[in-house]
Amino acid sequence: MLDEPASIGILILNLILGIWFNSTQKAIDNLSLGKINKLDSDKQEELVKKAEIYLENSNGYKFTLRIFSYFNICCICCITILIGVGLMQEPSGFPLIPLFLSILVFPLGFIIITELISTYLMKYSWVVLNISFPFMKLCHILPAIFFAKESELLDLEDEDDTTTEEEIEALLDKDEKSHENSDNGMIEESTGKMIRGVLDLDETLVKEIMTPRVEMSAISIESAIDNVIKKIQDSGHSRIPIFTENIDDVIGIVYSKDILLKPDEELKNLMRKATFIPESKNVRDLLEEFQQTKNHIAIVIDEYGGTAGVVSLEDIIEEIVGEIADEFDEIEEEEIELKISEDGSLELEARTPIEDVNDVLNISLPEEEDNVTIGGYVISEIGRIPQAGECIVLGKIEATIIDANERKINTLKIKKTESKQKATN
Repeated sequence: MLDEPASIGILILNLILGIWFNSTQKAIDNLSLGKINKLDSDKQEELVKKAEIYLENSNGYKFTLRIFSYFNICCICCITILIGVGLMQEPSGFPLIPLFLSILVFPLGFIIITELISTYLMKYSWVVLNISFPFMKLCHILPAIFFAKESELLDLEDEDDTTTEEEIEALLDKDEKSHENSDNGMIEESTGKMIRGVLDLDETLVKEIMTPRVEMSAISIESAIDNVIKKIQDSGHSRIPIFTENIDDVIGIVYSKDILLKPDEELKNLMRKATFIPESKNVRDLLEEFQQTKNHIAIVIDEYGGTAGVVSLEDIIEEIVGEIADEFDEIEEEEIELKISEDGSLELEARTPIEDVNDVLNISLPEEEDNVTIGGYVISEIGRIPQAGECIVLGKIEATIIDANERKINTLKIKKTESKQKATN
């Protein structure tokens, strides 16, 4: 029989091995290339190679580690029984208590300690995997003995192997940097942009992608069918909102296909029910609503119940895949890409998002909830609609109004300046 020091030494050794087995298994469960990509660049290359090896053979590694863990627990139980039997030989009024405590308390304490320490070590999972890598090369032996095919190990897996959104974003960030450096990433640039578009739907509001009311194509309920057909031809839209007195009183939608089927019918009889949504609605929620209702268009209303704009399924798709031009769209080269002229100015439409202006001019204009376009920003800052030809200095930018009317700014020119004058003519 082992003496007491030897038993305690073996017990401590098994405790260390148990922590190692459990930590390694948890590290493999938590392993993903997305998390590896968040590490420092000097560590990434080596760790990604090891991570790929782990991911390719994760089932075999987990099976081997479980076998060792079970064997480890059996050793702990046997040693604690031996310790308990030894304690029973000591003079005591209750000889079975030491045996009971050794069998129950030691294994239970071992499991608790192992879980706590291995959970803490999850913060350093890549360190655990790095240390365990040489041992993992031996982990093909047991699976080869017990299973003819590695695919049979798949039934052992009951863990959730889903990739989180944060991990996907980490991979996209790394690929974007690779494309910027003219390197080939793991994901094609166009595919990465689409994935990014899908992920960003949760953070995008309807008012950011809608067609504003001043650009809406709508028609009065009193209009003749010939006028409706002309409106459809001129706008290139197959669905036109119908209003009563003004555009704030939208009462329905008319489809071009309905007019083709019944060209002699009155407009009010062809009109379909309109869907109304708030401008603060989430784009992902709107997409789900479109899928459930099989609807392709909705009228966006503001906080006062007035018409703020219109949004369609095409707007959502373009938010994911980029601009889609059809035979009715006028393609202008200057609208495709914002470019700075030789004098350092940027000529653009007033509806250009502030985010795009910030990116091109390398500035940081604030993006408020109510002002997401450069035209809206200028109007908000000066508190009025500027006139064509007016030059306005706002902080570190100078805005020259090229075209405007009494209701809105159409085009303007933006230039960086060091002047801090609030607004000048």
